Amino acid sequence: MASQKERPNVQPLSQGLAPMQVLIIAMVAALIIFGALNIQFIDMGEKTVIAISEWQSLLAGVLGLLAIVSIRKIVTRKRVPKRWSAANVAKLNELSSRGEGLDVIARTLSTSNDLVSEQSVRSKLVSLGQYKEYQESYWRRLERDYQKHAEKRGVPSESLDVIQDAYVLDENFVRLLINQSEQKIVEFKESFNYPRDRDDHASVHQTKDVELNHAVIKSIAAFLNTVGGYLVIGVKDTPPHKIVGLFNDKFEGQDLYIRRLNDKIQAALGKAAMTKIGIKICKLGPDDVCLVSCKRSNIPVFCNDTKYNQKIRRLPKKEAMAKRSGQFYLRQDKGVAELEGRDAVRYIAEHFSNI
Repeated sequence: MASQKERPNVQPLSQGLAPMQVLIIAMVAALIIFGALNIQFIDMGEKTVIAISEWQSLLAGVLGLLAIVSIRKIVTRKRVPKRWSAANVAKLNELSSRGEGLDVIARTLSTSNDLVSEQSVRSKLVSLGQYKEYQESYWRRLERDYQKHAEKRGVPSESLDVIQDAYVLDENFVRLLINQSEQKIVEFKESFNYPRDRDDHASVHQTKDVELNHAVIKSIAAFLNTVGGYLVIGVKDTPPHKIVGLFNDKFEGQDLYIRRLNDKIQAALGKAAMTKIGIKICKLGPDDVCLVSCKRSNIPVFCNDTKYNQKIRRLPKKEAMAKRSGQFYLRQDKGVAELEGRDAVRYIAEHFSNI
């Protein structure tokens, strides 16, 4: 992306002004100064004398200097380029439909006179009502790129389909997700378990663990029921998405952490859902983060989190374990929504036609 130190090389507005226009501006400034000081012109026949005292002369000089500075600012004012011309919007549509990253789009649209930021690109896509479509195109682009990388590394295609290219997801890919911020296909969670270093852990961890566990599980279920996506644990969910790692998240080694997470997800979502989920620990500098990659499921996934049903929803034990108590979650732009009753039935009928 273009360096923040670069400055657009714009031409001064004075190059677009005729000399007469500059002269008129100077004359108006002079008239204002004379009028403000009440300076008189005395006609003495062959010549005209300006009646001005010493203090008026000094003040006129000061005002004249201010007028020169003001005129200079006016005539050297930078032109504001027309960023979103029809041509630029057409280029934006082309790049976004290909699923290019926001940084690539911003760099492509930038010129020497106007540096386009990623935020500006995102805002324009939102104003055009195209941001949701862009997110899905971006997801498909990521999927294609990393499948190609996997094939080059000799990863079986059937493995790719099962675990959503988790074998080839690396530090650079995770940092790319963090830089893209939260969206329809990306979500961050600071932890999966209640931090053990908290003084109140012993008294409240049972409830807090259940709530945090469920927050992660329902996000995964929502990804499976929508278009898929990535969940990164160990990153703050508020911008600028600081990496906090897994050290305080009951992290006792990669294998144990993955096994614990895998068991809890499977208990709530079922074995079939696990075929669409990949879990990997990635090293980002001194910190570890957990990346959960989710492929869109071809059958609806209900979240039947027994502990959550008992401790948080306060359902009787028998009802908490029943399949009918499962919750149906859906991914929205930046968050998770639960669909119930007819809404859930209608969504399933429209999006899971093979049932």
